[in-house]
Amino acid sequence: MDYNSEELAKKVNCLPTLKPVAAKAAELCSDPLTPIPKFIEVVSSDQSISLQILRVANSSYFTYPQKITTIEKAISVLGFNIVRDIVLSISILSLNQIREGQQDFDLQNLWEHAFLTALIGKALAEKYDPEKRDILFIAGLFHDVGKLVQNQIINKDYLLIFIKSQRENEKLHIIERKILGFHHGDVGAILLQNWNLPAILVNMVKYHHYPFEFTGSDDESRMIRFCYLSNLLAHFIPNGLRNFDDLSKLDKKITRYFSFKNSEFDEIIDFARTFISNHKSLHQILMES
Repeated sequence: MDYNSEELAKKVNCLPTLKPVAAKAAELCSDPLTPIPKFIEVVSSDQSISLQILRVANSSYFTYPQKITTIEKAISVLGFNIVRDIVLSISILSLNQIREGQQDFDLQNLWEHAFLTALIGKALAEKYDPEKRDILFIAGLFHDVGKLVQNQIINKDYLLIFIKSQRENEKLHIIERKILGFHHGDVGAILLQNWNLPAILVNMVKYHHYPFEFTGSDDESRMIRFCYLSNLLAHFIPNGLRNFDDLSKLDKKITRYFSFKNSEFDEIIDFARTFISNHKSLHQILMES
């Protein structure tokens, strides 16, 4: 397989882009100072996204007694944060289109892992840094988008790489680096740059498997480490694992960035499980979008 990241970047430019409204929404959501009227103006300009938001807002999940007919009403009833989460979730779901010849790639599993990572990231922020809730949610949704890109551009070869990682019981990003010289985080970062998303999001996606390779600010480094942890816990929690020793077996690098007492780690897992459970119905509704 003869590929390089520069060639892949050129091919990425030929891919259908994220809807301009969705890209702008992601940009606005990464800024906690974004005025609500500006967000409403951007989202309302796309009829299909607006209709999907209203469909979700009027679902049984929210049980509002009267029909919600506008984005303004959805925000006043559901809250700004929930509507933003819906917009971004719908946007990333729109990328998960299986094209002819790509049916072997498990896109539903990829989406479910992305959504779980986003929820865990938000839960971690809720516990440790509430102002970063939105950026960690967005990063979780987009952290594996490079897999979608590689699946579309080098589909047959990428499927072989995926199979090889499973047969050898080795992490996909490690096999990608061995064979391609780069991994899905690098490719996802190229895509997010093309969408003009904020640099912090680009870096969180690029380094979510390799936080120690990032050389920028301490604040960005911290966010990258939390994105890395969110991704690990999204693999860890569904398998019923509980203690920090088990997590360090899943990825030995974890001890470079985090050190938890058993009681603190148990508390984190319980908090994340509860947070996930409270959002389970929303996930199911979005899957039907």
